[in-house]
Amino acid sequence: LTPGEPDMTTAPAHPPARPPARPVLDLVGTATPAGWSDPIPCDLGEPLAEAAVLGCLLRTTAEHAAALLAAFVDEDLTVPQHRHVAAAARALLEQGHPIDPVTVLGQLRRHGTENARTDSRDAGVLLVELCQAAPSVTSAGHYLRIVLEHAYRRRAQQTAIRLLQAAETGPLTVLHDLVDERRRCVE
Repeated sequence: LTPGEPDMTTAPAHPPARPPARPVLDLVGTATPAGWSDPIPCDLGEPLAEAAVLGCLLRTTAEHAAALLAAFVDEDLTVPQHRHVAAAARALLEQGHPIDPVTVLGQLRRHGTENARTDSRDAGVLLVELCQAAPSVTSAGHYLRIVLEHAYRRRAQQTAIRLLQAAETGPLTVLHDLVDERRRCVE
Protein backbone atom coordinates (compact mmCIF):
# COMPACT_ATOMS: atom_id res chain seq x y z
CA LEU A 1 0.00 0.00 0.00
CA THR A 2 1.11 3.51 -0.71
CA PRO A 3 0.39 6.30 1.78
CA GLY A 4 -3.20 7.52 1.42
CA GLU A 5 -4.35 4.45 -0.53
CA PRO A 6 -7.28 2.61 1.10
CA ASP A 7 -6.73 -0.98 2.20
CA MET A 8 -9.13 -2.99 0.02
CA THR A 9 -8.15 -6.33 1.54
CA THR A 10 -10.24 -5.93 4.68
CA ALA A 11 -13.89 -5.06 5.04
CA PRO A 12 -14.79 -1.85 6.88
CA ALA A 13 -15.84 -2.26 10.50
CA HIS A 14 -19.24 -0.71 9.81
CA PRO A 15 -21.07 -0.38 6.51
CA PRO A 16 -21.52 3.22 5.36
CA ALA A 17 -24.69 4.85 6.65
CA ARG A 18 -27.46 5.33 4.10
CA PRO A 19 -29.47 8.53 4.11
CA PRO A 20 -33.08 8.13 5.21
CA ALA A 21 -35.62 7.52 2.45
CA ARG A 22 -37.41 10.66 1.30
CA PRO A 23 -40.47 11.19 -0.87
CA VAL A 24 -39.83 11.49 -4.60
CA LEU A 25 -40.50 15.23 -4.80
CA ASP A 26 -38.04 15.96 -1.99
CA LEU A 27 -35.36 14.22 -4.03
CA VAL A 28 -36.24 15.91 -7.30
CA GLY A 29 -37.29 19.46 -6.50
CA THR A 30 -38.05 21.39 -9.66
CA ALA A 31 -37.64 20.61 -13.34
CA THR A 32 -34.58 22.87 -13.50
CA PRO A 33 -31.29 21.92 -11.92
CA ALA A 34 -31.19 24.90 -9.56
CA GLY A 35 -29.23 23.79 -6.54
CA TRP A 36 -27.89 20.72 -8.36
CA SER A 37 -24.26 21.64 -7.91
CA ASP A 38 -23.13 18.08 -7.28
CA PRO A 39 -22.66 15.88 -10.34
CA ILE A 40 -24.74 12.77 -10.75
CA PRO A 41 -22.47 9.94 -9.61
CA CYS A 42 -23.65 7.48 -12.26
CA ASP A 43 -25.12 8.82 -15.47
CA LEU A 44 -27.28 6.06 -16.92
CA GLY A 45 -27.91 7.97 -20.12
CA GLU A 46 -31.28 9.23 -21.18
CA PRO A 47 -33.07 6.13 -22.51
CA LEU A 48 -32.00 3.96 -19.57
CA ALA A 49 -32.89 6.63 -17.01
CA GLU A 50 -36.27 7.15 -18.71
CA ALA A 51 -36.92 3.41 -18.63
CA ALA A 52 -35.97 3.29 -14.95
CA VAL A 53 -38.34 6.18 -14.11
CA LEU A 54 -41.20 4.52 -15.96
CA GLY A 55 -40.38 1.16 -14.39
CA CYS A 56 -40.62 2.78 -10.96
CA LEU A 57 -43.87 4.41 -12.01
CA LEU A 58 -45.33 1.03 -12.91
CA ARG A 59 -44.24 -0.60 -9.65
CA THR A 60 -44.85 2.04 -6.98
CA THR A 61 -47.78 3.26 -4.91
CA ALA A 62 -50.43 5.57 -6.35
CA GLU A 63 -49.10 8.44 -4.24
CA HIS A 64 -45.56 8.06 -5.50
CA ALA A 65 -46.77 7.52 -9.06
CA ALA A 66 -48.66 10.81 -8.87
CA ALA A 67 -45.55 12.55 -7.52
CA LEU A 68 -43.40 11.12 -10.31
CA LEU A 69 -45.85 12.17 -13.01
CA ALA A 70 -46.10 15.68 -11.52
CA ALA A 71 -42.32 16.08 -11.64
CA PHE A 72 -41.88 15.76 -15.42
CA VAL A 73 -43.72 16.42 -18.66
CA ASP A 74 -43.90 13.91 -21.49
CA GLU A 75 -41.62 16.13 -23.62
CA ASP A 76 -38.84 15.49 -21.08
CA LEU A 77 -38.70 11.94 -22.45
CA THR A 78 -36.75 11.28 -25.66
CA VAL A 79 -38.10 7.84 -26.58
CA PRO A 80 -41.55 8.07 -28.25
CA GLN A 81 -42.71 4.79 -26.69
CA HIS A 82 -41.80 6.13 -23.26
CA ARG A 83 -43.96 9.18 -23.97
CA HIS A 84 -46.89 6.88 -24.83
CA VAL A 85 -46.50 5.00 -21.54
CA ALA A 86 -46.28 8.23 -19.54
CA ALA A 87 -49.38 9.62 -21.30
CA ALA A 88 -51.30 6.41 -20.59
CA ALA A 89 -50.27 6.57 -16.93
CA ARG A 90 -51.38 10.22 -16.71
CA ALA A 91 -54.76 9.35 -18.20
CA LEU A 92 -55.21 6.52 -15.70
CA LEU A 93 -54.26 8.80 -12.82
CA GLU A 94 -56.75 11.46 -13.96
CA GLN A 95 -59.49 8.80 -14.09
CA GLY A 96 -58.60 7.58 -10.59
CA HIS A 97 -57.39 4.16 -11.77
CA PRO A 98 -54.28 2.41 -10.48
CA ILE A 99 -51.08 2.61 -12.48
CA ASP A 100 -49.48 -0.76 -13.11
CA PRO A 101 -48.39 -2.75 -16.16
CA VAL A 102 -51.83 -4.32 -16.67
CA THR A 103 -53.83 -1.08 -16.50
CA VAL A 104 -51.30 0.83 -18.62
CA LEU A 105 -51.39 -1.90 -21.27
CA GLY A 106 -55.19 -1.68 -21.30
CA GLN A 107 -55.01 2.10 -21.69
CA LEU A 108 -52.52 1.80 -24.55
CA ARG A 109 -54.77 -0.74 -26.30
CA ARG A 110 -57.85 1.45 -25.90
CA HIS A 111 -56.07 4.39 -27.51
CA GLY A 112 -54.31 2.58 -30.33
CA THR A 113 -50.73 3.10 -29.14
CA GLU A 114 -50.17 -0.49 -28.05
CA ASN A 115 -47.86 -1.28 -30.94
CA ALA A 116 -45.96 1.99 -30.87
CA ARG A 117 -42.86 -0.14 -30.37
CA THR A 118 -40.52 -0.77 -33.28
CA ASP A 119 -39.35 -4.19 -34.48
CA SER A 120 -42.88 -5.63 -34.20
CA ARG A 121 -42.60 -5.83 -30.42
CA ASP A 122 -45.76 -5.04 -28.54
CA ALA A 123 -46.38 -2.78 -25.60
CA GLY A 124 -46.59 -5.74 -23.21
CA VAL A 125 -42.93 -6.51 -23.86
CA LEU A 126 -42.04 -2.85 -23.45
CA LEU A 127 -43.82 -2.68 -20.08
CA VAL A 128 -41.98 -5.76 -18.84
CA GLU A 129 -38.68 -4.24 -19.97
CA LEU A 130 -39.52 -0.99 -18.18
CA CYS A 131 -40.25 -2.84 -14.93
CA GLN A 132 -36.93 -4.66 -15.26
CA ALA A 133 -35.11 -1.38 -15.91
CA ALA A 134 -35.89 -0.17 -12.39
CA PRO A 135 -34.02 -2.39 -9.96
CA SER A 136 -35.07 -0.23 -7.01
CA VAL A 137 -38.24 1.81 -6.75
CA THR A 138 -36.64 3.75 -3.92
CA SER A 139 -34.15 5.17 -6.45
CA ALA A 140 -36.89 6.83 -8.53
CA GLY A 141 -35.71 10.29 -7.50
CA HIS A 142 -32.21 9.55 -8.71
CA TYR A 143 -33.43 8.26 -12.08
CA LEU A 144 -35.80 11.20 -12.45
CA ARG A 145 -33.05 13.67 -11.72
CA ILE A 146 -31.02 12.22 -14.61
CA VAL A 147 -34.01 12.54 -16.95
CA LEU A 148 -34.72 16.12 -15.86
CA GLU A 149 -31.10 17.16 -16.14
CA HIS A 150 -30.88 15.81 -19.69
CA ALA A 151 -34.18 17.51 -20.59
CA TYR A 152 -32.91 20.80 -19.20
CA ARG A 153 -29.69 20.49 -21.19
CA ARG A 154 -31.66 19.70 -24.37
CA ARG A 155 -33.82 22.81 -23.88
CA ALA A 156 -30.70 24.93 -23.32
CA GLN A 157 -29.07 23.49 -26.48
CA GLN A 158 -32.20 24.16 -28.55
CA THR A 159 -32.31 27.71 -27.22
CA ALA A 160 -28.66 28.25 -28.07
CA ILE A 161 -29.17 27.01 -31.63
CA ARG A 162 -32.16 29.32 -32.18
CA LEU A 163 -30.25 32.27 -30.74
CA LEU A 164 -27.24 31.54 -32.94
CA GLN A 165 -29.44 31.37 -36.03
CA ALA A 166 -31.14 34.66 -35.12
CA ALA A 167 -27.80 36.33 -34.33
CA GLU A 168 -26.38 35.34 -37.71
CA THR A 169 -29.33 36.28 -39.93
CA GLY A 170 -32.07 38.13 -38.07
CA PRO A 171 -32.67 41.81 -37.38
CA LEU A 172 -31.47 43.05 -34.00
CA THR A 173 -35.03 43.69 -32.74
CA VAL A 174 -35.97 40.08 -33.45
CA LEU A 175 -32.81 38.87 -31.72
CA HIS A 176 -33.60 41.00 -28.64
CA ASP A 177 -37.14 39.65 -28.43
CA LEU A 178 -35.88 36.09 -28.90
CA VAL A 179 -33.28 36.49 -26.15
CA ASP A 180 -35.98 37.62 -23.70
CA GLU A 181 -38.36 34.85 -24.75
CA ARG A 182 -35.71 32.12 -24.61
CA ARG A 183 -34.43 33.25 -21.23
CA ARG A 184 -37.91 32.63 -19.83
CA CYS A 185 -38.09 29.20 -21.51
CA VAL A 186 -34.86 27.97 -19.96
CA GLU A 187 -35.59 29.44 -16.53
